[in-house]
Amino acid sequence: ASVFEARVPWYERHGFRPTGSEGNLVIIEKSP
Repeated sequence: ASVFEARVPWYERHGFRPTGSEGNLVIIEKSP
């Protein structure tokens, strides 16, 4: 999924991790 950088901390608290960037978005995926 691609999310705005400001949302990354929320996703990290819910078990996601950033894996890269796509323009001004951050690509996240569910941690195993």
